[in-house]
Amino acid sequence: MVEEESDEFNRLMMALGSVVVMWGMVEDMVRHFLRDLVMEDANAPEIEQIVLSETSFRSQLDILRKVAHVRWPNSDWFNAVNDQVRALKGELQQKRNRFIHDLWEKNEAGQMVKFIRGKDEAAVQKKEGQWQLKLTGQKAVPAAEVDAFFEEIANTYEVLLGLKSQFVQWRHQQKDAAIKGNLFRDLYEKGGRIPFSKLASGKPIEDAK
Repeated sequence: MVEEESDEFNRLMMALGSVVVMWGMVEDMVRHFLRDLVMEDANAPEIEQIVLSETSFRSQLDILRKVAHVRWPNSDWFNAVNDQVRALKGELQQKRNRFIHDLWEKNEAGQMVKFIRGKDEAAVQKKEGQWQLKLTGQKAVPAAEVDAFFEEIANTYEVLLGLKSQFVQWRHQQKDAAIKGNLFRDLYEKGGRIPFSKLASGKPIEDAK
């Protein structure tokens, strides 16, 4: 029995450690995402680091959502970014804080239990017309529940990576189109003979005349 309890404790410690590492990876992915959206033309990488180091994670998420709407508004991509930001600022952040900041102990039954600490530790709530003080007690949390949360934020990381890659690809396509458009326009202005619409078609000049 003692060995089983020790195994559960070790599993829990490993699961919590995995959550800490993966959450750090998610925060770093948000930073890289912001670099692509906001600072793509910055010449000095140290400026990026200064700005991001002075910006909280929640503020970075707010910036990410707003700039994403400017870059690619009213698209499925923006809607997906918005969903991830909302989850990271809401339910996922709350779960992460509870796992990291609450007190973990083993009760008399050998279960790993969690005591909520912080602003959720005590609250005044109205029930049946009467105000009551609510003190949050202990909650048994198996290691499997922490493992499930790890999988949840690992999936968030993968989604953010995919959205970031999708934006980079779209941005390159936009830049390529702009470069080709400027090239065709320059050729038209210099040549003065081939209509711009035919140059923009992408056909060889001989066929476009």
